Amino acid sequence: MKKIVLSSIAVATLSLAADYKYEISPMIGYIDTKDKVDIKNHKAIGLGAYRNMDEECMFDQLELALFHSNDAEYENSSLETDINLISVNAIKEYKLNDTFNLYALAGVGYEQIKDNYFGNESDPFGNYGVGIKAKLHEQVSLKLDARHLLKFDGDRNVLYTLGLVFPLGEKASQAPQENTQPIVTDPKPTPVVKEEPKEQEIVESKVEQVETKAVEEIIIEPIDLGVHFDTDSAKIRERDIEKFYPFIEYAKYVDEGKIVVEAHTDDVGTAKYNMGLSHRRAQSVKKQLIMMGVEDNRIITKGYGETRPKVENSSDENRQINRRVEAKVVK
Repeated sequence: MKKIVLSSIAVATLSLAADYKYEISPMIGYIDTKDKVDIKNHKAIGLGAYRNMDEECMFDQLELALFHSNDAEYENSSLETDINLISVNAIKEYKLNDTFNLYALAGVGYEQIKDNYFGNESDPFGNYGVGIKAKLHEQVSLKLDARHLLKFDGDRNVLYTLGLVFPLGEKASQAPQENTQPIVTDPKPTPVVKEEPKEQEIVESKVEQVETKAVEEIIIEPIDLGVHFDTDSAKIRERDIEKFYPFIEYAKYVDEGKIVVEAHTDDVGTAKYNMGLSHRRAQSVKKQLIMMGVEDNRIITKGYGETRPKVENSSDENRQINRRVEAKVVK
C-alpha cells in the first residue's frame, strides 16, 4: 500500500511538469540523526525533480525528492537497515545576482525504515530548510542545502544535500516565436503600421522615417548579436565584445544602408523604466560599434523595453535571453 501511495505522488507531481520547463537534480546527502533516534549518522543518495511555477504562484518551484540510505547501522548493535525518504516541497528563491540564488523550502514526506528495531518506525514527517544555488553554466547549477526533518513520532534528523541541477524542458508557450516578417521585394510596399505602447513614442523620429519610407527594402531580418546584459545594466560585458565582429563584417560588406540597433529588457521593473533602459543599452551598443570602425551616421538606435520578449519572463535563464540586442541593415 505504501508503495502505491508513493508511486501515485511521484506520477502526479511529474505529470504537473509535463507542459512546463522543469529540472532534475542528482544529489548526495548526509543524515545527522538527533534525539530519540537509535540509528547512526549515515550517507544517502538522492534524486530531485522540480517544476518551475508560474509567476502568479506564491512560490517558485515544486520539488519531489527521493533519498535512499543503504545499510544504515543501529547504535550499539551490528544490525543494519535500508532507509527511504520521499518528500514534496515548495521552494521560494531569492536572487542575489546572476550567479547565486538563496532559497527556502518546506513540505511533507514519509520515511520508510525497512528493518524496524529499538522503537524506530516508518513515519510521516514535516521538513523545512535553506540552501544556496550557484550557476556553473547556462545549463548547469550547483546547489547545497540543509533540511530539518520533524517526524510525527517525535524523532528529529538533519539532512544535508549537495547536487547538480539540469533543466530538462520548458513550457511550450515559452518557445521563441518565429519571426514572420516577410522580406519586402516590392519597390513600393504598403508600410505595415503596428500599434505600440505609448512609451514607444519616445523612439527617435529618424527610425520612424526609415521604417515608413515606401522605397524601403529589408536586406536582413533582425539578428540577435549574442550580447546580453546584466539585470538593470546598460554596460556591455567584456566577454561579449567579440560577438560584434561577425555583424560588423557583414555591415562592411553591405556598405550602403542604415544599421538599426534594437535593444530589449526583461520584465523586472516598470514598463516606463525598462523603455529608458533599453534605449541606454542601444546607445551603449552604438558607441561600441563606432569604436570598432562603424560610421556614426550609419547607426540608428531603438529601444523596445519589455514589449517584445523573445521568450516568457518565467525564469532567470529566460530573463537573461530577453536582455538582448538585435540589429538589422535597411536602405
